[in-house]
Amino acid sequence: MEDQQDVRIDAALQDFLRLQRELGLPDGPVTHDLLWQKKDHRSHIVLRLDCGGKSYVLKRVFGADDSDQLIQIAQAQVDASNAMGNARRMRAPKVHYVSDDGTVLLMDHVAGNTLDMLLYRGRDPKSLLKRSGRWLATFHRVMARRKRPFQPEQMVAHIDRLSCQIESGSRRVTAPERFLRCASQIPERAAQFADQTTIVARRHGDMNLRNLIFAQDGLYGIDFHPPGHMPVGFDIVRLLLDYAEIHQNNIALKPGTFLCYDVVSSFFEGYRLIEPDDPGFQFLQPVRLLLDWCAIPADPEDRSWRQQDRWQNMEMLIKNGFE
Repeated sequence: MEDQQDVRIDAALQDFLRLQRELGLPDGPVTHDLLWQKKDHRSHIVLRLDCGGKSYVLKRVFGADDSDQLIQIAQAQVDASNAMGNARRMRAPKVHYVSDDGTVLLMDHVAGNTLDMLLYRGRDPKSLLKRSGRWLATFHRVMARRKRPFQPEQMVAHIDRLSCQIESGSRRVTAPERFLRCASQIPERAAQFADQTTIVARRHGDMNLRNLIFAQDGLYGIDFHPPGHMPVGFDIVRLLLDYAEIHQNNIALKPGTFLCYDVVSSFFEGYRLIEPDDPGFQFLQPVRLLLDWCAIPADPEDRSWRQQDRWQNMEMLIKNGFE
């Protein structure tokens, strides 16, 4: 694996040296740090590169057979950067280059700390959630938002498919009978919110705690999914359930809820496009919890420490919100 990493890093460095000449980037020696690497269905690495007093991030994908999706992912980052360029302190990193096949993406490096890291360091969550709400509202505001009736049928069908897979044994989850009992509540919950008015906008797609970076000159969002329009509740719930499963004081939950009052009120103090009674925001909380449940390895031996800690918090959310 180490040899494979070296080969990929060398290839990415060669890409950057070429772009350094072609784009007129600052001259001088180039230093690099490996920020991320993965080798599964899509081998890729992420490097930080420093030269001439400037820092960049280069994402390089190898052996991809889904170039259309890669192009869409890169385009989502470009679109966000362009659309948020004039927003005051709510931004996405500037993109300098995208290859025709989407396998090479070069953008500015943002020096700062992720929302997740600041929470682990004990920073005030109320202030951080309020600012995060402002960033997400800015993103949704500049990305062609519109009103429409909330239609939960696709998510109901998706949860039903997961339940069928668990019943048949083709998908394994921890506590499968418990999962099925909780999932059986989704159709009734959907009926409560169907056809109520919500707001649809361009999605971020993976709005988790590690994709918001707090920097000196503002707050930045990264790692956008391919363009698509969804009820804004999808991104909001993705962020707040990620918070609840890792950092929330779940002992303080009111019965029947998944999010503490101060978490919701702090976020919506910054996010003003919808109110907390929005149908998408309300319905998608238990759905997101079920999806995250499926992502936890069924065998405790296969879990990372973060996954094990997350599951312990999720069990409290399940008991309080479903049972």
